[in-house]
Amino acid sequence: MLIDGFTIFAQIVNFLILVALLKHFLYQPILKAMEQRESNIKNRVREASLQLENAENQALIYQKKQRELEAKKEAWLSDAQAEVREEKERLLQQVKEEVEEVKLVLSQQLEREKEAYLDNFQQQISQQVISITRQILKDLANRDLEEEIINVFRQGLTDKKLSLSEPIIIKTTFALTSEQQQKLLEVLAQNQVEFQTLPGLICGIELSNQSYQLTWNVEQYLQGLEQALKCKSYLA
Repeated sequence: MLIDGFTIFAQIVNFLILVALLKHFLYQPILKAMEQRESNIKNRVREASLQLENAENQALIYQKKQRELEAKKEAWLSDAQAEVREEKERLLQQVKEEVEEVKLVLSQQLEREKEAYLDNFQQQISQQVISITRQILKDLANRDLEEEIINVFRQGLTDKKLSLSEPIIIKTTFALTSEQQQKLLEVLAQNQVEFQTLPGLICGIELSNQSYQLTWNVEQYLQGLEQALKCKSYLA
């Protein structure tokens, strides 16, 4: 088989032309596309790295904020618990003070009621004692006691050395005999004397005119005792 040099040369030229055409129209675009793709990949990797770094930073910030929130939460809980304890103690103290105040008011009220009851009871007892004493003295009154009253009253008039010119009224709880009236007239040296009976005096006698009065009777002493008991009860 004969080798045609022209044919070989033509094939070589065709091959070179084909290579040149492939390089110009196919290989260069492929290289550019690959370079562009590589550049895009690098950019994406760079962006991904930046996003990852940003995400990590955000995660760190979030974790920091979460720790701060946890710390604040603990502080808030601690403060809230402290406030609750303080409020509880304050309310308990307030309740104790109110209870003590109510106890004091009730105690004072009971004491006042007790004192009022005792005062009333004492007044009733005093009045009953005086009433019984008054009745006993009325029941015990007799001629001997009446005569002694006249003698005591005559002695009092003698000691006072009275000189009365105006008409005189003598009141007694019992009717005076003429002899008893005469004894009193002798002391008074006065003829204008009127004798009256006044049962309310209780074993007593009273001398009076327009300008003077002299009284001696058990009722007077009993009234003084009753007034003294009332004053003592009031002061207590």
